[in-house]
Amino acid sequence: MLSINWERTPMYGFRGRMEEDAERGPGFWNYVGHPLGKGQAQGIMQDLADSIGQAYANLLPVEIDENGEYRGDVHYLREITPDKRFDEGKNADPISFEGNVEVPVIRDGCRVYERLDSFTLADLPAILDTLVVLEEEQSRRDQAEKERKAEERKRVKRERAKERRKLQKLGEWH
Repeated sequence: MLSINWERTPMYGFRGRMEEDAERGPGFWNYVGHPLGKGQAQGIMQDLADSIGQAYANLLPVEIDENGEYRGDVHYLREITPDKRFDEGKNADPISFEGNVEVPVIRDGCRVYERLDSFTLADLPAILDTLVVLEEEQSRRDQAEKERKAEERKRVKRERAKERRKLQKLGEWH
């Protein structure tokens, strides 16, 4: 029987992954679907890791400025490998990544970035608290965007009305 320290084993360790095939040599890979066993408990851990990753993807935008640098005023999925790019999860299909990102987590009142693939069950309370905060921040971002769009619509409407009055005055509007 496999002895697993449930509280301290990273949840991403339960997810399937590609591993190099030692028998066939370099460049040959095998998919290992259940690296720590195929039981119900391992499946729950695998699902939990996937759910946490998707929750972060749904709640965090990727904010990169025109120079390809991250903006300091926005929290985001911070890429570890430069070849990966993520869209904001809310407006995209589910995002698949192997934990190769750092995400914010609130510990002792401070927001720090940690690797997504390092989280264990012991981290779950801090992760859940962080997700609540991120959801509130997303609501504020959504509200600000809604207000910005409403202002833009008003501005366009005023400009069109001004142009219409101008054309009516010139007799070009019917």
